[in-house]
Amino acid sequence: MGEYIPYAGTNAIIEVAVGIQFQHNISEADLSNARMVYESDLQNEFAQIQEIFGTELHMENTDQGGFRIEKTKGHYPAGFKILSVDSEGEINRTLTISKDRLVLHFTRYCGWAATLDDSIRYISILLTNMNLANNGIESFGLRYIDRFTYDSEKDDANTALLFNQPSDFISNKCFDAGPYWHCDSGWFENYNCHSILNQLGIGRAMVDSAPTVTINHEMIFCLSALVNTVGIFMEDAGGKYSGLRNSLDYLHILNRKVMTGLLNQDILNQIGIHDEYV
Repeated sequence: MGEYIPYAGTNAIIEVAVGIQFQHNISEADLSNARMVYESDLQNEFAQIQEIFGTELHMENTDQGGFRIEKTKGHYPAGFKILSVDSEGEINRTLTISKDRLVLHFTRYCGWAATLDDSIRYISILLTNMNLANNGIESFGLRYIDRFTYDSEKDDANTALLFNQPSDFISNKCFDAGPYWHCDSGWFENYNCHSILNQLGIGRAMVDSAPTVTINHEMIFCLSALVNTVGIFMEDAGGKYSGLRNSLDYLHILNRKVMTGLLNQDILNQIGIHDEYV
């Protein structure tokens, strides 16, 4: 009988994302400031840049029962994405600033401590040069995407080889559903005076002719009030003097609890749940 193999060998993590959502779309002035910060402080780490352009459309009903679409603003600068590329030309992280969001994607996971340090550093550098007084922060979040691939015949890829049964995080129906299934759930948790929305998506499909299970766990820290200063966000984002670092660390711990409750002990030992995830 085969077994499920973690995506990265020592861990199953495809991607970690850290994001911030603002009250409104980021202004042209703030986008310009962010670009200057990139050129002065981040270009050595992110060698490539891609422009993001937007188009605004207006849709309205017509008297004939159809609808009409009009372009109200076409091909305007809407942000940019910067990319870090290794010596083999593979992307290992990106940072996107567009619309109402700032999002970091780490596509080569090197442990939580390094990921957290880099996230705090990038966010601090960029927020310091943005006008939060006119565009406060509504929420921030953390997302993990994990993947496991079965290494033998697809008919033998029993879901119980990977997951606990029963588990609070996956339906029992998935254990007898065959090669294709998905299970989505969501719930809120409280943290000080704020709410954390958990969105968990688990699915199995054939990827490159192999049975593959993907786990997508997104945790959105919904702030009880807008935050309009960088200092308060960095030092007290989670309330009760729990700054952004401690709050992201708490989300990381939540993900570890979900993975611990979801995966069976053999898999947990294989991915080093107390090592790679700490």
